[in-house]
Amino acid sequence: MKHGYSVWNRIAFPALSGAALLACADAHAQSASAQATELKEVVVTAMRRTEDIQDTSVSATVLSGDMLENKGVLDLYALQYAAPGITVTQYGSANVFNIRGLGRSQVDIDVPSGVVIYRDGTPTVAGYFQSEPYYDMESIEVYRGPQGTFVGKSAAGGAVFINTNDPERGNTYGSVEAGVGAYDAIEGTAIFNTSLGEGAALRLGYNHYERGNFYDSITGTYAGHPGEVDNNSFRLGLLLEPGDKFKAVLKVDYNDLDFGGNVTTVYGQKPLGDVVQNVNKFVYTDQSFRTVLDLKYLNDNGITFSSLSGYQDIASVNNLDLNATLPAFYFFNSRIDAQVYSQEFNLISPNDQAFKWVLGAFWQKQISKLPPWQQGGFNFIGDPGFLPGVGLVTPWATSPWDNSEIDTGLFAHVAIPLSDRVELEIGARSSEYSRDQFTEWLLDIGAAYASTPPTTPWPGTTAGGDRQSLNENSFDWQVALNVDVRPDQHVYGLVSRGHISGGINIFPPFLSYKEMEVINYEAGWKGSWVDDQFRTQFTVYYEEFNDYQASFSQIVAGGLNNPTNRNAETRSHQSGVELSGQARFEKLSIDFGAAFLDSELGTFSDVQDPFCLCIVDLTGRRAPFSPELTANIGIAYDMRIGEFTVTPRVDYSHVDPTQAALWATDMETLDSRDLFNAQIQLVPSSNKWSATLWGTNVGDRQYIAGIQNNATLYYAAPPAQYGLRVKYNF
Repeated sequence: MKHGYSVWNRIAFPALSGAALLACADAHAQSASAQATELKEVVVTAMRRTEDIQDTSVSATVLSGDMLENKGVLDLYALQYAAPGITVTQYGSANVFNIRGLGRSQVDIDVPSGVVIYRDGTPTVAGYFQSEPYYDMESIEVYRGPQGTFVGKSAAGGAVFINTNDPERGNTYGSVEAGVGAYDAIEGTAIFNTSLGEGAALRLGYNHYERGNFYDSITGTYAGHPGEVDNNSFRLGLLLEPGDKFKAVLKVDYNDLDFGGNVTTVYGQKPLGDVVQNVNKFVYTDQSFRTVLDLKYLNDNGITFSSLSGYQDIASVNNLDLNATLPAFYFFNSRIDAQVYSQEFNLISPNDQAFKWVLGAFWQKQISKLPPWQQGGFNFIGDPGFLPGVGLVTPWATSPWDNSEIDTGLFAHVAIPLSDRVELEIGARSSEYSRDQFTEWLLDIGAAYASTPPTTPWPGTTAGGDRQSLNENSFDWQVALNVDVRPDQHVYGLVSRGHISGGINIFPPFLSYKEMEVINYEAGWKGSWVDDQFRTQFTVYYEEFNDYQASFSQIVAGGLNNPTNRNAETRSHQSGVELSGQARFEKLSIDFGAAFLDSELGTFSDVQDPFCLCIVDLTGRRAPFSPELTANIGIAYDMRIGEFTVTPRVDYSHVDPTQAALWATDMETLDSRDLFNAQIQLVPSSNKWSATLWGTNVGDRQYIAGIQNNATLYYAAPPAQYGLRVKYNF
């Protein structure tokens, strides 16, 4: 579908620029003695209690629901431009999410992640099924550094807590929002909240988004609607709170997300230009059902017992052209079905006591299945460069995958007052992790595969299938010293351990690799200034890694490309500085963040470089997905015009270049980017409605968001988009 960009550019960008000039002129006219407006309290919840972020020993960014919408953060990919120190590399149905350079070094379903994402208090599948839209949000909390005590397995880089709004007792209210935008985009959101008697409430939510594709043109031999989006999400929330002691919140989410199919290009090609794709049928869909039950009971002694139960059922289909725009007919089909069960129990001490503690028990089971190729499972069809023929329907390589993972843990955290101003925190978590996988790799190379399903076992595999198992025991911990230098100045020192679980390669010869240990040494300073109109958070850290996990694509016999994960032979390390702040001066609001990162990996000797097909030594390389500098700033200004408030806002973000793999080639480089978002919002004094003219990536910076398969597939980032949203509150 052709761009709708130029029309929106002519209308929106001059309006945005003019509003910014009006804001500057109005700001200049303000009296210097105008009364200040204090910032709202910002809280974090990962420690299983609500705490002021300024009093905690953690480096974190918290974005409220309003801030997410104002900054254009409507999904996970955009989050990296609103919080420093994180990168999200997009691969269509999958992503590589790194915090402080730790997460994943390659996108594959079997690779463990170093960043855990929680939704409404329960864990989700890392690296996949994270394309749910952000609507009716309470907040998103981004935690940098190991979070082993409260989160456990695979939170060595950090963790993200996504919180949607709970149902509320009281008056019936709601909102309806509709919008249009470039690329024939249509969006709508409806929220309804009502009381069900004195002790109960109901909340309903619905979100719809559709648009055309971003490309100048898509031609070739294919079926489907690549790049065209049609997403629908539903949410139901129930609150039961009959008194002061018991509270139950049930949330049910259903997502039916159709992204049309992932369009890819090759090195050197314009990211969003004219592309040619050849595939039997383009598909990329995510369907998920999730339910979370949060129970809390306050005992007479002030101790709270909480229970968090989670279940998620997921089905994802991803069919794409593996040759990108090259003419050979070669494509990939994949379907995965997954179920995630989790249960957590907590005992939490009263908030009004100086000595605070939390005791917890956790259990999670994840079942992931790639069905046989006849049911759309993991398979490769066509000409990968050494096979003849076009228009094929049977794969030359395929395998089902049955994978089961169980994670259990016991954790405790105490905060001990040493004086009125000094507090000692100690936390620990003991966990056990097991994994079992089954594959049956079949491979037929030659003319016969065009019409005959594969029957020959992959070299190094067993007829009838192969099974592997992994068992680990881990102990994560943290020790922190908090000092209130003054009521508005807080400093802390922290030493913590986190880990990324070990794993088993899904491809033969199914080698296993050990868990990765991260030891974090961190110091922080959090301050409030100018009568709490300006808050800052400053962090310095040094981290050491034992058994850093890296992914390599190794060329084996017959020219096959096998992704392989292995551990570094010696210790790796990295260091960094993080700074963030928020300010509110009467009508002017500012938020900013910046992170500097330097990393050096340990020894990786005797590694095959797939670009030169030679043996190289990667010792001392910088970790993938670890840009040296990430930064963002947002500025908004409220102007009163008659009975209306007009608020222009501009957000800027910068990401340094980084490598998508350990190889020293420009073909694996994700270029630096400087992006601007802007919006103007009009709100009457009644607050009954609002209108927002918005633009993201308004400079139309076209760049690559992900590189896969030894630089044979390139995924483009979204271009400039503009639109208008109108919201009515009732």
